[in-house]
This record gives sequence, C-alpha cells and structure tokens, in this order.
Amino acid sequence: MSKNSRKAAEKHRRCVLRMARSELCGSSLQPNRGVTDMKYNERIRELREDKSLTQQRIADLLHIGQRTYADYESGKTRIPVDSLLILARFYNVSMDYITGAGNRKKPYPAD
Repeated sequence: MSKNSRKAAEKHRRCVLRMARSELCGSSLQPNRGVTDMKYNERIRELREDKSLTQQRIADLLHIGQRTYADYESGKTRIPVDSLLILARFYNVSMDYITGAGNRKKPYPAD
C-alpha cells in the first residue's frame, strides 16, 4: 500500500469515527433526527422516575456513587455501555429504547 493510500485510508477512518461519534452524541450533523428523539440521559431518568426509584437505588444497582449516576442523568458524564445494558435489562427495555434510537418500548431480548 502506498503512502498516499495509507493517508487516504486513515483520513477516511477518522471521518467515519467522527460521524459515528456525532450520531451517538446527538450532534446537529444529523439532519433526520426527529423532534421526539430523546437522548439516553433523558430516557434513563424517565425510566427511573416511572418506577419511582431514587438515583441512589440505581447507583447501587450499577455499583457506582449517586453523584456519578446523577452526572449520567444530567449528561455531564457519558454512561458506559455495560451500564446501559444493565439498565436495559433491569427496566426490561431494548437498547434501542434506552438509548433513544427507537421510541417503541420493546422488551429486553431474552437469553
């Protein structure tokens, strides 16, 4: 592979990563993002409040501090994927729903 080909491939890879990050973060680069789309931090708060649970209860489930969980809900800190999986299973909703990628409350996939 020539030097120019490697440079082009690396530039393409960085571009794809940048686009993926913007889609995950709800960037304004998404022209088709609907008004009703929710960010994951809003969705996890909604799910918690619907069950009348405290932030401390969910923080205990995730084995983290309440302040850290509060930062997840406020959007100050990104929630790790493994924590999203735990929450999706706990609330029995799909990852699409909990992340805001979908608005239909489908159950968590069975084992």
